[in-house]
Amino acid sequence: MRNLYVVLVLMIWLSGCNIFEADSAESVVRDFDVVNAEIESAGEYIYNVGPLGDEEQVSIKEDRPNASVSELFYDFDGTAVVKYRYRPETGFSGKDTIVLEVRRGSDGETKNTDIYYMVINLNIRE
Repeated sequence: MRNLYVVLVLMIWLSGCNIFEADSAESVVRDFDVVNAEIESAGEYIYNVGPLGDEEQVSIKEDRPNASVSELFYDFDGTAVVKYRYRPETGFSGKDTIVLEVRRGSDGETKNTDIYYMVINLNIRE
């Protein structure tokens, strides 16, 4: 029940920030997904965004100041996929939320029209 409350509060807060809105009439927010994960305060979390086409993009839309590392990177181990890495600051424990924005749908000549959001809720424990 508490997780549902956290997700609902987060959705309301994020909707007030307008980060789930399309930036033009041609763009459509297709979907968003929520991932809940738990890591040790000395650990790191890696999320697999997946492969992206040449014109497709992923960005960190909402970042947290409690991270010593918060980055997107390509993993060329077998296939080229984009991953997100999070490592909390030394000694930090608590909750952190990161929002990733994935833009797809370009045909090479036009902008990406499909927007997808990934909300990552992390519980960092001692």
